[in-house]
Amino acid sequence: MKFEVFQVLFSAALERRQHYLSDPSLAPWFKNTALPPIIGFGLPADEAPVHLVTIALNPSDREVTEGFVPKSDDAKSHWDRQTGYFTRPYRTWFDKAERIVRTASGGEVSYGGVYGTGRRCVHLDVSPLPTAGKFDTVFDASERTPEERARAIDLLKRESDELLRPLVRLLVEEHQLPRVLIMGYCPPDGGSATMKRFWGRGAEFKVRDFGAEAGTRWAVGAWAIGTSLQLPVAFLSKGPSSQAGIGDLEQAASRLSPGP
Repeated sequence: MKFEVFQVLFSAALERRQHYLSDPSLAPWFKNTALPPIIGFGLPADEAPVHLVTIALNPSDREVTEGFVPKSDDAKSHWDRQTGYFTRPYRTWFDKAERIVRTASGGEVSYGGVYGTGRRCVHLDVSPLPTAGKFDTVFDASERTPEERARAIDLLKRESDELLRPLVRLLVEEHQLPRVLIMGYCPPDGGSATMKRFWGRGAEFKVRDFGAEAGTRWAVGAWAIGTSLQLPVAFLSKGPSSQAGIGDLEQAASRLSPGP
């Protein structure tokens, strides 16, 4: 992945952020603070293959407030940090995510960095913008109106069309990405409130196997990324941000292992 590509995506994310901050009903979700976008965690700065991408809802604001990524909107600083992110990750979340990734890949894939070497995993989010608190918590707050929630979902879908899907396609075309794991959503209606509303009833996914382990739904199938691209995808209805124990998440993830 080239810096110039990252720069275009970063600039597009800054424009999407402005749509939130200029909306009086949504700006409070961000405490009216312009936190920088995180395009991806551990993005490839070279041409090496990416063996798995994990996808969740959106980054924690702690990534910025606790200094895991720069507070500025300087694209080059974020390129350096986001490509080298796993030398110093936000471990509260990624320690659990790493264990899920290891289990779901039969121990062959890792985020790298402090987690060790191995076949490369990159993490992306539906939205690259950190919210002030968990998106789900803010989204479902009692003071939110149906119109505000609908507006937020519309913005998430626009971000996904402009940022997430093009980035996944790039990783497939330039880095031979073979598989995606979505954490926090399992079609047709399992997962977090926001993820379920965002994905609708999962029309773009074709599920071929599913089940439930330790209270966590899982599924495997294909994701229609484009008119000619069907990308293998696995799902867990819960992710590292849930209250589920890591052992339960690993048990569910074990059903996602590609096997021999």
